Amino acid sequence: MPAPSPHAAAIADPKLFANFAQLHEVLRDLRQEERMHWVEPEGYEPFWLAVHHEDIIAIEKASTKFLSAPRQALFSLAIQERSKKGGGGAAAADVMRNITAMDGAEHKAYRDLSQAYFTPKGMESIASNIDALAKLFID
Repeated sequence: MPAPSPHAAAIADPKLFANFAQLHEVLRDLRQEERMHWVEPEGYEPFWLAVHHEDIIAIEKASTKFLSAPRQALFSLAIQERSKKGGGGAAAADVMRNITAMDGAEHKAYRDLSQAYFTPKGMESIASNIDALAKLFID
C-alpha cells in the first residue's frame, strides 16, 4: 500500500470544493505525484482516489471489478453514524438507494425501466415543466 499523500487528505475537506482554484491546484499536484492515491483522511473511511481522466473512464468501464456500491459518496464517519441512528440502524448505503449505486443486473433492470425517459425525445416532453421549476426557484 503506498504512503498516503498529504495532498490527498485535502480532498475530503468540503471547503476545498468551494474554492475551484485551490481544488484544481490540489488535483494538479495529485496528478503529478501518482496515478492513484490511497487516502486516509481523519474522520473518514479510507478510499482510493483516481485523479487521471483516463483512469476514471477505465474504472467506469470495468463495472464488474469496480463496484458503485456500497459507497457512492464521501461522508464523514460522524455523518454516517447520525444517518444510521436516524435511519433506525440502517446504513446510509441502504437508505440512499438509487440507480447510480446499483451494480450488475440490478442496475440494468432499473436502467431499462427509466432510460427512455432521459432520451432527447423523452426530455422534450417535460422540458417546459423543468423550465418553469427552474424559473420558480431562481426567481
